[in-house]
Amino acid sequence: MCRVGGMVTAALAIASCQVTGGGREVALQRTMIAGDEPVAVRTARSVLDEGGNAVDAAVAAGFALAVTLPSRAGLGGGGACLVHDAEAETVRGIVFTPSTGDGAALPGLARGLFAVHALGGRLRWERLVRPAEMLARFGVGVPRALAADISAAEAAGRLPDAFRGPDGAPLAEGATMVRPELAQSLSMIRSSGAGAIHRGPLATAYAAGATAAGVPIDPAALGDAVAATFEPAARDAGNDRLYVATPEAAAGPLQG
Repeated sequence: MCRVGGMVTAALAIASCQVTGGGREVALQRTMIAGDEPVAVRTARSVLDEGGNAVDAAVAAGFALAVTLPSRAGLGGGGACLVHDAEAETVRGIVFTPSTGDGAALPGLARGLFAVHALGGRLRWERLVRPAEMLARFGVGVPRALAADISAAEAAGRLPDAFRGPDGAPLAEGATMVRPELAQSLSMIRSSGAGAIHRGPLATAYAAGATAAGVPIDPAALGDAVAATFEPAARDAGNDRLYVATPEAAAGPLQG
């Protein structure tokens, strides 16, 4: 289970039972995906349909949210995840909450999801980033939650031009949102890895954009932001064992 920005993205694969019939034994598996934005959930569903596991689905959904709900789960944000390894019977935590550098938060999403993928992903990294890249490049309908955030930002006089239509009006629910610059960033993360946003041309451009927006970032500081592991809290819940991210771990910054 992952919390990306303020959004909960969960991908669960549950082996339910063994059925014997017709001289053969068949394993039945049920899956469930929960999220706060439907396009991101469908993106995760497609990953499971192609043979990916829960880790792959959560990573793909996290990047999709950076396109469909960037006001709450953008590339500049972060989160925390719990990864269960059924074979090893372990649960490990990864926290990638943005750290603070020179008055601005350093981005944590890409490196955090990369760390999560490294713990147990099955599909290739490129496959998991590409759906978000395509959404940004070819457009996606503005979801209701983002439309509400756009309206609030407009009322406060802080709406970026990227969320305005050709006529300059704020994008409304259902309007097609195309983000070519975000698509390019995701393309670099897909092809060069999560470190692309922390070093090189993309890092320089990210720092310049933040500085122009009044939140200066030293490009050199971007390379110091990495995901950190933590020990999740555990407690018994009937016959089950419940693991949760501790408030301290979930709120903590990335560690360099």
